Amino acid sequence: MLPEIKRRVSDIPIMIDSGFRRGTDVIKALALGADFVFVGRPFNYAAACAGQAGVEHVADLLQREIERNMALLGLTSLAQLDHTCLYQPSTDKVPQPLTPMPQNIR
Repeated sequence: MLPEIKRRVSDIPIMIDSGFRRGTDVIKALALGADFVFVGRPFNYAAACAGQAGVEHVADLLQREIERNMALLGLTSLAQLDHTCLYQPSTDKVPQPLTPMPQNIR
């Protein structure tokens, strides 16, 4: 859905929120066309548990996770993220079970 929204309103910055907690969530949203990704809950929990130090720790963790996963993708810049960075299963074939089903099962 996000790529279609981006296609239709390409001149408007796309901001997305709700349920983003990890660096990989941020990477996926950016790859699908988001311009901004809001990550709130981890920071709220960190602030409640450890104040400023907790928030700084979460920011560091999030940044390192994004950098690590971008490196695994062979990327050095957020600007390089696009839909080709994401796994896209083939849609031309119906998935088949690994082992054939016995014929006598109904």
